[in-house]
Amino acid sequence: MRDVIAIENLTYRGEEQALDCLLQSHRGVAPHLEFRTAREWFFRLAAYLTPGATRDPDLSRVASEVFGCATPQIPKWCILEEREDSPVFACSFNHSWALWAWSKWLAKRNNADQLGNRRPMIVHLDSHDDLAAPPLRFTARRSQFEAAFDGLIVDLKRPASISAAIDLGLVGIGSFIVPFLHGLTGFEFVHLCMDTSDQTQSQGSLSLGSRESGEVMKRPELLIADGSPGRKQGGRELGTYKFGPDFSILGILEPAGPVLLDIDMDFFCNRYDDSMEGRNRCVTDNCHTRESICDLIDELGFHLRSNRGLCNQVEVVTIALSPGFFPSEFSKVTLAYLRDTLAAVLNKGDGSSPTSS
Repeated sequence: MRDVIAIENLTYRGEEQALDCLLQSHRGVAPHLEFRTAREWFFRLAAYLTPGATRDPDLSRVASEVFGCATPQIPKWCILEEREDSPVFACSFNHSWALWAWSKWLAKRNNADQLGNRRPMIVHLDSHDDLAAPPLRFTARRSQFEAAFDGLIVDLKRPASISAAIDLGLVGIGSFIVPFLHGLTGFEFVHLCMDTSDQTQSQGSLSLGSRESGEVMKRPELLIADGSPGRKQGGRELGTYKFGPDFSILGILEPAGPVLLDIDMDFFCNRYDDSMEGRNRCVTDNCHTRESICDLIDELGFHLRSNRGLCNQVEVVTIALSPGFFPSEFSKVTLAYLRDTLAAVLNKGDGSSPTSS
């Protein structure tokens, strides 16, 4: 990891201004001034946990005992498994690693252009939409982006560049989806979220905006009016958008291409969310137990089984343990239960042991 960044001190009015710029561009890390010379400041970028993680009394113990992960390494922990006749499986603490798993999937396919008219469908189960835009600039190539601060090239076809961007805090837990959408020629985005006041299904188009070389990414805009996926309308790239407050929406999905099933465990329980919306839900989320979460996982499995057309198209499964949101005390049992449920629903192979990479 390139965890030390040099900044010319003539560019900024002082260390504080330089630090503020780093905090804006590398949002997933905490920069600290390491040392200085006559011309440069050198900041070390240290990964940090979300504020809610400090309120989870079991996080460090569970990370160590269950996942063999020391607390400082939690933001970097990720496993990826591949085996024949089964979807690629990735599990991480921080959700940002889903982008790395998708990049690995694209690299294995050689590139997104081979998808042709088979628009990928992202089925995103999460208490948050995670559609924030990272501080990346567009380049002349669809799959490549440039860090707005220091010019690092982030390429969806090069998984190593994605992991570097995550380690540097350029791509965070709420901004990993938008770069992937920009790398595709068309997409379908489906968001399931039970923790919302909106209890109705809705659909429309997701506009990514224009993508001129040198421009910085922006948060997508939801358009209620219909738009053709993958086409431009008034200079805007469009993809389809669907929202569902419960599992029933899974039964009506008709994917035109591969499905990326993306699950944040805070979908099932969002106890430690420190946002205002999260605090308003804390009473409900404090009532969750292992048993109630496993019941929800059973419900997920039931609705997936009801749509074989959807299940048969799933090529990647990503799961985020979401420290600072999902209670780690439930991680061991519920993650195993979720994996077993998904294996029973999705796997087509002979049950051979997975290989890790």
